[in-house]
Formats: sequence, structure tokens, C-alpha cells
Amino acid sequence: MKTLNKPFVLFLFVSLIFPVSLLSQTFENFDKSVLVDIPGDNYDFDLLSDGVLYPVDDLYITWVNKTDSVYTIYLKQITLSANESNIVISSDNIVKSNPQIALNSSGPGITIVWENYSGSYYQIVRRDYDNDSLSNKVIFKDSLDDDPQVTMNYNHLAWLMNGNLYFNELYPDTSSIVLLDSSTCYSPSLITDPTWFVNEALIYEKLVNGNHNIYLAEYQNYPNPHWAYSELSDGDNREPEFGAGGGISFERTFNGISRIKYFPWYDPQPSFLITTNTGCNFNNPDVFSYPMVTNQPDTPFFIVFDTDSIENNNEVMIQTFFFGNDQFINLSDMEGDDLKPKADVMNIAGVDYLVIVWEHKDNIDSSIWMATTIYQPAGGVKEDVLNLNSFELLQNYPNPFNPATNIEYSLNQGADVTVTVYDMLGNEIRTLANGYKAAGSYRVVFDGASLSSGVYFYSIEVNGLRKTRSMVLLR
Repeated sequence: MKTLNKPFVLFLFVSLIFPVSLLSQTFENFDKSVLVDIPGDNYDFDLLSDGVLYPVDDLYITWVNKTDSVYTIYLKQITLSANESNIVISSDNIVKSNPQIALNSSGPGITIVWENYSGSYYQIVRRDYDNDSLSNKVIFKDSLDDDPQVTMNYNHLAWLMNGNLYFNELYPDTSSIVLLDSSTCYSPSLITDPTWFVNEALIYEKLVNGNHNIYLAEYQNYPNPHWAYSELSDGDNREPEFGAGGGISFERTFNGISRIKYFPWYDPQPSFLITTNTGCNFNNPDVFSYPMVTNQPDTPFFIVFDTDSIENNNEVMIQTFFFGNDQFINLSDMEGDDLKPKADVMNIAGVDYLVIVWEHKDNIDSSIWMATTIYQPAGGVKEDVLNLNSFELLQNYPNPFNPATNIEYSLNQGADVTVTVYDMLGNEIRTLANGYKAAGSYRVVFDGASLSSGVYFYSIEVNGLRKTRSMVLLR
């Protein structure tokens, strides 16, 4: 397993309803396979990727295996085969649960934390991994009276103690602990990997007058540094999650049936109740939001979840959302219970793949499965994916910019080229190049002097194929 690099792209957490002509993704050809089948029970997995806007090849999974009375935390890189080695992070007869994985904020590699349960108290344990080397285990928090429900991102940790919600920096000042909420709290979830452009944020359940309300805590610098709180949903709510691309999803129970609510990150009010199921439960939702404009009609985001719609047999489903063009697909479609799916992206040999991972339980033990399909939000058909390697679109610089920025692209062979800038609603702002270009590298300048601050997208289209990146104008 190779050394990981720190993220170098801005994670722009947007999930917009773009015009039909700018959307693309079909879900026709998922390849399903077992990812983890170590004897015993395999559960409580977490995923780590090194990129959402621009997928790279570093997608990892960590999970718990219980065999007889031995509990083991494993780490593994995800590829299209099951041949990657299973790396043992910790193994003994102490009960382990809820491993969390993130890039190491204090150096190269990966940080993994998990919960130990001694039989009378909990611990939060940390260990770092890089280039086939493991650091010593560190007891990050000790003697916790109840399940801390720990959540982690690139540089922060949050957990519960006696219902109180705490927030802690992982580097450089690990002693700086913030009490975020002293009410009875549950199920905290940190935003995946914030940058300086996106505020640190955390969502959680809060017990209010007997209800499990969903709250958002967001760190804001203006006009002075402080934590701001907002109630996203009142009533009977469960399992809030930040998804890839930054959307927020959670369960909302009506008349005893769990449906799914969704918030786009850019505007948490109002919410969308995006499922209308009345005869079965939709549980454990994970949202995947497109962070870029695209060029084919389909859907701007989708939700994966598990459902008890088949009697005595939970299934993992995917549902897309774009007005009348929704799709509803049974991903797992096999005997046994399939639960707790998560979605992410990875890159293999220059091809981007959408990856959905879930737990599978049968009468003997439990395993972890995945379904993959080529991820093409930028248009084109499956047979044309390799042609995308014939041209490249680089990240603009500087980024953020004010008022001008450079956009570079390259061609392996001569072709008709169009370079276009769009706003967040998919409206065309400016065409920067349009016509035949010989093979080589090119640079164009985009001047946003007449535009307001915000997120913009720039696209290159070559022979009917398109690549898109995002940029930020800050005044």
C-alpha cells in the first residue's frame, strides 16, 4: 500500500438542481462482488477516499472482524478485485467497534480511530498507518462511561460523553477540547474533509421535548470566530450523515415509517422529503451529490439506503432524483440482510468508478460487498471512457481568484475544442476557446471582474466528451 498525499483540491460541497441539458449519469451496469469475506462477522466499516471532485486511486476501507472471541480492526485498499491484502490494525479479545478513517493531519498516511469496550468503560484508540508501517497505539480518550459514537475527519474528532457533545483538534493542539452541546445528543457526524473555504461543520441528533431533532453546528469566522447552531428538522429523526459531495441526509419517521430527508449543503433551508414510501422503511441513507455541471440529462444526486420492502430480507437500494427521470434499483438483490450502504468514487487506470459498499448478513456470518459502475458525470458513453485520456483539463490558478485566473488544458492530438465557463445554475457565462487546436498545451485567462463572488465551473469539450472543474471567485 503506497503513501498517501494530502488533498490538494477544494472540496466544494454543492448539490444543485442543474438544467436538464447539463446533467449526466446512468446506473445500468453495476458489477457486484464480495469485498471482505474473512470468516466470522465483518461489520462497522468506514471509507476513505483522497478526492471527491476529482477521484484518485486511493480508496480505503476499515472495518471490524469478530471471530470467536477475537476482535480485529482491518485496513484495506479497495480495487476492482479482492486481491489487496488485509492489514491488521489491532487484534485482541477487547470488544471493538466503530472504526473511523481519515488522512493523517500531522504527516503522511492514514489515521484510524476506534472504540474499545472493556466491559465497564469505553476508550477511543488511535493508530497511524503509512507505507506499510504502523505507529504505536495511543489511547486518545479513556474511561468513558457510555458509547462515545466517535466521528472523525481530516483534522478533528467529535464524540459523546454522558450525552454531551465534544469536539477536539487532532493536530497540532490535541488538548484543545470544545463542549459543543450539553443537551442529550446522539449520532454525531463530521463533515468529511473541510478546507479553509468550507467551514468545519457537524450534524447530530438532539433530544428536545422527547423528539430527536437534527442540528447543524457550524464554525464561523465572521464577524468573530464562533460556533453557530441551527435546527434542521424536528420530530422523530435518526442517523444524520454528510455524504460525498456534501449533501446531508437522515431518516424521518412518519406514522411509524422511516422516510429520507435531504438538505443540499449550500442551502440547509428548506429541506426536501425525497421519499414517499408508506409500506416499508428506508434506513441508513447516504447521499451522493454531483459537485460539477455535466452535459447529459439524468440526475443531480442520488441516495443509497437499505429497505425492508422484501419480507425477511433487507436490500440495498439506489434512488436517483431528477423530476420525472428517477431510477430505483435494487443493488444487492440477494438472500440475506444487506445494510448500511455508503457511496464513494475511485480511479483505476485513469477510469473513474462509483463504488457502493454495504454489510451483508446471512445465517452463518457477515461479509462486506460492493457494487461498482463507471462514473461518468462528464458525459460520453462507456466505450468512450478511454478517449477521455486524450485530453486534460487542469485546475485553474490562482484558486480562489480575484478577479482573473488561468485555465490550462492539453491535447494529445488535434481536435475541435470548446472551453466554457458556467455559473452554479448551469448558465453559460463565457466561451474562452472554440475551434480547432493542434496537439499541445494551452492556457486561457478568465476575467471575472464583472461577476459576483461564488462558485463557477469551467468545461472543456473535445469530440463530444467533456471534463469539468470548479473554481472560486472571492472578492
